[in-house]
Amino acid sequence: MKRILNLCLLLFAVAGLSCTADHLRQKDFYYGGLPWTEPDRWYTGFSGYPWAEDESGWIFSELVLPVPQVKLPDAVKLLSQASYVEIDIEQAKFLLDQRNIDPNPLILSIIFEEEREAARLEKEYVSTLSAENSAQMQNWADEHRRTAEKARGLVGKLEPYLIRAIVLNEPAGAFTAYMKGEELWINHFQMSRRPGLMKKWPIVIFLEKKPAKVYTNISVAE
Repeated sequence: MKRILNLCLLLFAVAGLSCTADHLRQKDFYYGGLPWTEPDRWYTGFSGYPWAEDESGWIFSELVLPVPQVKLPDAVKLLSQASYVEIDIEQAKFLLDQRNIDPNPLILSIIFEEEREAARLEKEYVSTLSAENSAQMQNWADEHRRTAEKARGLVGKLEPYLIRAIVLNEPAGAFTAYMKGEELWINHFQMSRRPGLMKKWPIVIFLEKKPAKVYTNISVAE
């Protein structure tokens, strides 16, 4: 459910409900005639939206973890010269202020949830609806099973990376991450009715391979 929510949030952002990357690329970072924010050095913006044609690169939201505020100085310092840093599990625990941050239990929980939802759809709906609606429900059930298979393929293959990200004011929204090839897109979506300060807010992401390029963006809707 959390993954669906994050996708919906990013779709709202791309639609441009209020202040999005398109506004932030304007010369003076103005929105509605008023200065919306000052660009941070970590901000790159998005030059395209590859997920519009290929959704397979979405990273599970359970694997995208913002650094808590108390650890921001340490995380920002590590990223002073690069858009990402390879870290080990002990560093991830320190930066996330957590005792246990093994990605495999996170992956196993995704598999369990997806397979359970697929079974629920098949049991409760597929056999009780019209042929057309039953086929649609079966398609949704199959999609959950494909998601479970995608997650199953990640077990034992993920390593933590500290990645640059930005927010407006505070991270009171959702981070989304998408990777295609060696390029990684990081977006933070939030609701806001007022201008704010763009801030550095690193995140830890568990990935199969290191990125060659990281893009950062913020999207805001009223």
